[in-house]
Amino acid sequence: MIKLDKHQIKELLHFYAGQTPLELQFALELQYAYKNENPFGKTNDTHVYADNAQNPNILLIAGSMWGVMLRGDAAYDECDDSLHGFIINQFNSLADEHKNVHINLCSPDWENKINRLFGKRVKDKIIRHNYRLNMSIFEKHPDWRKEIPAGFEMNYFDGNSTDFLGKHYDNSDFWSPESKRFGFALVKIDEKISDCICVYYENESFDSNVANVIEIGVGTKEEYRRQGYAFLSCMAFIEYCISNGLIPNWGCWNYKPESQALAKKLGFEEISQRNVIILKND
Repeated sequence: MIKLDKHQIKELLHFYAGQTPLELQFALELQYAYKNENPFGKTNDTHVYADNAQNPNILLIAGSMWGVMLRGDAAYDECDDSLHGFIINQFNSLADEHKNVHINLCSPDWENKINRLFGKRVKDKIIRHNYRLNMSIFEKHPDWRKEIPAGFEMNYFDGNSTDFLGKHYDNSDFWSPESKRFGFALVKIDEKISDCICVYYENESFDSNVANVIEIGVGTKEEYRRQGYAFLSCMAFIEYCISNGLIPNWGCWNYKPESQALAKKLGFEEISQRNVIILKND
């Protein structure tokens, strides 16, 4: 496995434009490595490795938001030993800090190979569910504003706002005006009850097919949960996306059934799953 430089990564970008939803995140992560940044600001620790720079059978992105991302031909066995040693050696320091290494598989074909290569190191498997909005279902809630309780109001905010910025991320760059992020917050007097925010906005994506995709993030204060408030803030957010030609994307893990239920209530339908194998550090 060799580390690719910026020029080599650039040469590969167009091969991953217009990929299936299952590989969408890999295409974005490859772009982040090329640009030396991710949706949350500059990064110097995202790198791309391959068995061959020009015609890779295997591509691996290390240090991404999601851990390790692996793509390629799972049936290609010629570099199994080097791939095994590479992951163990390269990510021991990551594992020391985070206890486990997450290997995101862009194809389910990789699962058997990872289990074979790492054996007892395989701790668990989690699944990332990806959704897209079905407008016919979403439009079944035209009167959602009537459900906003008395004394509550729905407020828009963005990087120019100072009163209701999301608490999801501490990085100040996340809410800079240049990020073009936005959100809606259900507010009671001066207290933010629930908000729905733009986690990332690929408005300058190399891949025009995903340039308008908005990743949704939702948060509700603990004492106000399970009362329908997240549904209201999401409705405001999604309506805004639709009005501005943006594509709302919902993603959640299989251990978050409440997020899956909310997605379905809003009108999202599952389009893909991404398996993630968790390796133990021992």
